[in-house]
Amino acid sequence: MRGGTLDLASIRTKARLLGHGTIQHEGVEYLHIKGFRVRLQTPDNDLENDAIREAVKRKHGEYNLPVMRLEHLLALMLLSGTRDDRAVFTSAAAATRFDAKRMKALLREHELADRWVTWQGPPL
Repeated sequence: MRGGTLDLASIRTKARLLGHGTIQHEGVEYLHIKGFRVRLQTPDNDLENDAIREAVKRKHGEYNLPVMRLEHLLALMLLSGTRDDRAVFTSAAAATRFDAKRMKALLREHELADRWVTWQGPPL
């Protein structure tokens, strides 16, 4: 929400009142809305804010859903630094096409270029 505070608790409450249930997956609670697992959370850092702001709309059935760009997802994996993210990063970075110019800019802006090299990201 621009220019204000978003109260996630009230959104969860409203969703439950509308009949949407919750499910647990890997220790995290999700709303279950029309077959989708939805996790409500606020961005923790500038990279997450950028990823949300620059998400692209993709049509799924009757819905236009915001989808994070691959470059942001790769950068978020680098930022988190977990073993699981490293495994996914390695295969995703090698097997998918991404915008190298956008990736370089993200790495520079969020100081992740060294980790890109350490995690053996493909040449940019």
